[in-house]
Amino acid sequence: MRDPLLDVLRRPQTTAPTTPRAWSDRIAEARSSGLLPALAAVSGALPAPPQAQAHLQAQLHLQTLRLQHMQREIGHLAAAIEPLDVPWVLLKGAAYVALNLPFAAHRQFGDLDLLVRRSDLAWVEGALMAAGWIGDLRGDAHDERFYREWSHEVPPVTHVRRGSTVDLHHAISPPLGRYPVDTEVLLAAAPVVPGYRQLRTLQSEDMVLHSALHSVLSGEFDRALRDLLDIDALIQQGLRQDPTFETRLTERARELGVDDVLLQVQWERQSRLGAAPTAWPRLTTWRMVSARLLRPLFRAAGGSWHPRRDSGPRRGAQTLLYLRAHTLRLPLRLLVPHLLNKLRRRWRDHHAPTTARLEG
Repeated sequence: MRDPLLDVLRRPQTTAPTTPRAWSDRIAEARSSGLLPALAAVSGALPAPPQAQAHLQAQLHLQTLRLQHMQREIGHLAAAIEPLDVPWVLLKGAAYVALNLPFAAHRQFGDLDLLVRRSDLAWVEGALMAAGWIGDLRGDAHDERFYREWSHEVPPVTHVRRGSTVDLHHAISPPLGRYPVDTEVLLAAAPVVPGYRQLRTLQSEDMVLHSALHSVLSGEFDRALRDLLDIDALIQQGLRQDPTFETRLTERARELGVDDVLLQVQWERQSRLGAAPTAWPRLTTWRMVSARLLRPLFRAAGGSWHPRRDSGPRRGAQTLLYLRAHTLRLPLRLLVPHLLNKLRRRWRDHHAPTTARLEG
C-alpha cells in the first residue's frame, strides 16, 4: 500500500509533490500524523510553492524552540529530582533529546515521560510538586485507585508557570495487564546519562521495546507512522553500533515477554518501510496464529492519514485495536467497572448546569 507522505520523507528528491494541492495534502497528512517537523526537514531543497515553503520553514523554527524547551525542562527536572539520589529514567522523546539522537532533531514532542521505582514515587512526586508541577485536583476516588493500584503511572502534573506536563511512571506497562514488565529489570540495564548522577535512559533494546509496547497499548493509532519511524531509527542506530543488535533485541523481547509485540513491529517495518530484519521472534503455534490474525488490522490502522479523507476501513481497524488495547491494559473484572465509571462521569459532566461546568 503506497503512502505518499512516507515516500516524500524517505525519498524526497524523487517523490516530492509537484502541485500546490499535493503539497497541501502532504502538509495536512504530516500534521495529522505528528510528522510535520520531519516533512519540514526534508523540504528545504525541494521546489515547494512559496506558501508551503514559508509554512514549513516556520515549522523548522518552531522545532528549534521545541528542542530548546525540552532541553531546559530536562534541566529543571534534574534540579528537582537529582538531590533525591534515586534512579530516574527519561522515556521516549525526552530520552532521545537527552541522548542527542539524530532523529530527535525533527521529531515532534509532547509531555515528558519519567520512570522511577514504585517505592520512590512519593519522594519524586513531592520533589516535582515543590518545584511547581501540580496535578489536576478534580479526580475522584475511582481515579485515584485506578492510577495508584491498577495503572503503570500516576496522574500527570503540569508546571504552574511553564506549562510543561510530566507523566510519571513506575512501570512501562500496566502491571495487571497482558504485558507486565519488571521495572527492576529495566533499571538494572539502564545507563546513566553523562553529566548526571542518577538520570538514566533505557538501554537501546529496551527503548525499542518500550516504543513498540506504547504503540500497541496506548490505542493512539493516529500517530502510528511516527512511532514506527521512531522504532526504525532506534533499530538502525543500534545496528550501526553492533551488527548483532536485532539478535539481542529479539532475545530481550523474549526475556520481557513482549516477543509478539516485537514481531508485529518487525512485520510493519518490513512491509511499510522495506526493512529486512536479521532476527525474528519465534512464537508458539497459537501465538503465531493470533499474531497473523492481527496483522491486517495493524496494516490498515497504520500509515499517514488526511483529516478530510480518512478511510472507513482505517477507522474501523483503529477502533478494534483501541478496544483490544483496553483489554491488554486491564483484566475484564477491573476494565468493565472502570469504563462504566468513565461513562458515568461523561454523562454527569455533559448534563451538569453550564455554570457548574464553567466553575469547574
